[in-house]
Amino acid sequence: MVRPPCCDKLNLKRGLWTEEEDAKILAHVSKHGTGNWTAVPKKAGLKRCGKSCRLRWTNYLRPDLKHDSFTPQEEEMIVRLHSAIGSRPVSLRWSFMLLVRMHALDHPEPEPKPNIKSSRGSICSVDIGRGFLAY
Repeated sequence: MVRPPCCDKLNLKRGLWTEEEDAKILAHVSKHGTGNWTAVPKKAGLKRCGKSCRLRWTNYLRPDLKHDSFTPQEEEMIVRLHSAIGSRPVSLRWSFMLLVRMHALDHPEPEPKPNIKSSRGSICSVDIGRGFLAY
């Protein structure tokens, strides 16, 4: 069985987004929400793929997206995580976002969990000041 294509790839606009397209997708999402991204281009009057609309919203247009640079504390945390677990982007992003959310909610950090094995079989833990964050 072959999955049907999500859109007609011949009549799609590619490349940079214009301000008018951004305004259309912002208006549509603010009115209808972020439910069915396959239907967004047709309903918003865009000649884009649903995936392209979803990625534009997720990476650039979301109102809760932080466009500022990192604070010194966030930079220090990133450097500490990078030195402890390397440059695995998924692990770094997950760890960083978890710590930021915990600090934002004024929750204590998780208790250290000794001998936790990562997917590669090694023990991974990060000293985050008041305790350890284990993976």
